[in-house]
Amino acid sequence: MDSSVVGLTLMMAESGAISTNSSELISSTANVGGEDNTTTRAALNHHDKADLSSLVLAQKNDIEMGNQLMRNDGIDQDTIVGGMASSFSLSSTSMKRIINNRNGHNHEENSSPKQQQQQFTPQYTMVEAVTVEQDPLGSYRGKSSQPFSGNDDKLLSSRRKALMEVSQSIRTSTCVKMSVLILIVVTVVALLWISPASDSTGINENGMIDSVMHSELSFIEDWEYEDDTLNIKTNSISTTAVPITNLKNKEKLVQPDANMATSSSFLDSSLFTIDDYYHDFENDKTNQKERRKAVREAFIHAFKGYENVWGKDEYRPVSRGYHNWIRSANGFGMTIIDSLDTMVIMGLKEQYEKSLRYVKNEMPSFSTINGGISVFETTIRVVGGFLSAFDLSKEPIFLEKAKDMADRLIPAFSSPTGVPYSEINLRTGEKKIFAWTGGDCAILSELGSLQLEFRRLSELTGDNKYHAAVTKVMDEMIRTRPQNGLFPHMYNLLSGRACSNRVTLGALGDSFYEYLLKQWLMNRGTKAAERYRMVYLETVKGIFNHLVKTSRKGYTYVAEFERGARNKIDHLACFAAGMFALGGHFNVSTPEFSISNERQMEVGAEFTRTCYESYRQMPSQLGPEVFAMDEVTGDIRAGGASSYLLRPETVESLFIMWRITGDEKYRDWGWNIFQAIEKHCKVEKGGYSGVVSVLSTRPHKDDFQQSFFLAETLKYLYLLFSPNHVIPLDKFVFNTEAHPLRITKTEH
Repeated sequence: MDSSVVGLTLMMAESGAISTNSSELISSTANVGGEDNTTTRAALNHHDKADLSSLVLAQKNDIEMGNQLMRNDGIDQDTIVGGMASSFSLSSTSMKRIINNRNGHNHEENSSPKQQQQQFTPQYTMVEAVTVEQDPLGSYRGKSSQPFSGNDDKLLSSRRKALMEVSQSIRTSTCVKMSVLILIVVTVVALLWISPASDSTGINENGMIDSVMHSELSFIEDWEYEDDTLNIKTNSISTTAVPITNLKNKEKLVQPDANMATSSSFLDSSLFTIDDYYHDFENDKTNQKERRKAVREAFIHAFKGYENVWGKDEYRPVSRGYHNWIRSANGFGMTIIDSLDTMVIMGLKEQYEKSLRYVKNEMPSFSTINGGISVFETTIRVVGGFLSAFDLSKEPIFLEKAKDMADRLIPAFSSPTGVPYSEINLRTGEKKIFAWTGGDCAILSELGSLQLEFRRLSELTGDNKYHAAVTKVMDEMIRTRPQNGLFPHMYNLLSGRACSNRVTLGALGDSFYEYLLKQWLMNRGTKAAERYRMVYLETVKGIFNHLVKTSRKGYTYVAEFERGARNKIDHLACFAAGMFALGGHFNVSTPEFSISNERQMEVGAEFTRTCYESYRQMPSQLGPEVFAMDEVTGDIRAGGASSYLLRPETVESLFIMWRITGDEKYRDWGWNIFQAIEKHCKVEKGGYSGVVSVLSTRPHKDDFQQSFFLAETLKYLYLLFSPNHVIPLDKFVFNTEAHPLRITKTEH
């Protein structure tokens, strides 16, 4: 009961009726029978650490108890309002306004739809599959809420027990003191205010989740965001309210707030449904649910294997060993960090909560990691992984960790040109270039694949230093760009000159080109975006004029260039098929540009087919690390490296082509690849392994489960079999490690 009084106090404080200092009044009122009410004091103290919305949970039986008090004890609503107003020295009109505002009945005719929206925010929402209608940042700018602990269930139990005791005393007592009556009145109104339409899932009257840690909370099928706040001006970490449109048990369907739907800042109020894993699959007339379920089970199996070496960086499933990125360190859970957002998208609550506990309580401090680590790989996997997990879950610790890591990477940008050193020691700050590059040469794909992550971090923290660092890199690359738009794969970070004349969209070059397009997608409508657009179009022109080839058998591919074109194709280069299609789909080409959007989509589709054929034509049905076109026959053959490392680039392009065209063949091709992975890469005792050669029908395993298998390959396969509104391409940009980052600036 006393927790309800506390909740009412905080509601009134938020409404401006009283200050939170009035807690002394409530504490004294709740001190019935001379007993010191420690629960009330504890809850009030908790207010210093928690968001207003996280203090009180409502349950269906609470409503029934409150209604029973009104029925059996003859307490009408006017008496309740009057008594409560009297106890707080307010008029009944003012108190009714507070209650009506809380219950969604806003009587201020001049208030805007945005002002009428519910402003309470939960800590975190776990969903099986995520779609986004708007960026929720800015919904509530109060203190970051803390997760509920098991003690809160005791608090709820105490509240119900106390309420029953008071109810019984009212029925039997012939003389009730005025102070006790006021206490009961306040309590009943608090219950009515808290949960006028609550049910056992912990959903309040506006379809908001009260607390994800509640034991009865089920997975949520659908969600929509409140209005979009793009520019973060403070360093505070905020959470967001998530209205619910459908529940697992199908018993409650809450329509979006009408004000939200009509708000000019609310982009898309349409509802959607994505199946929860715990649903049966018999009602789906397609086979996509079964495919999605199979991919989800594959992730569970892979993660189960990794749990054998919990906290290490990557798993060796055959030997049950591990691989750490820094030999002198004991690992910091790279696989966990890299797969957090996949767990959120797939709705893997158990794995997610275990991983969250690791990040909060077990993961070693980055300051203790004494050894060199790749700036590029750490950015795309760790910073990108944490940022994406934060964008999807709003768990504050993820943003804190992303910032912590980025702060330790920033010193790497201190070269004369601003181009970052390849490696940095997280403990000492010592930085250097990889020795094998031949001196002072930085790798193109690495120096140009940090921009999405650092820009998003600046948006979320309000600190521009991250964005400034990577913008300086792009300024240098654009200043020295070649006339044909084809960037050499290595640059001297001291002089800014090219270290080679080799051009590739495969290893060492790939994601630089990818990020040219995606920086435009993430910034559309800004001057900076137009600059990236022009550079990307110059690059596409150079690629199409010099590198796009077609074999005698009609297979389109992107060659490498070094003193002439070479018909070698890295598996890594297969990302470009999706890149071309994505640019064409979003009309990256301007009217005066010689290569149309349609042509880009056409080449994207043709190259996607080639990459798929590099799987289908191998004896194992798995794609090689490198393939080539036979100069005589024009057939696809494994070339140089015939291993399969669980790479994602081909299924990434299949996913993008499906989203853009809706052609079912891309789903079928993806399913064929997944079945080959299941057949040859699955380790029965847990985990998945790459294979040594795709040229065998029974290939040997290489005993390595790459973290990107969970972060990218399985995620793209899962999304391939999911509806288009799950991580929509116009609301998110995937970084090169498949971590979806929210788009915050788009042209209208």
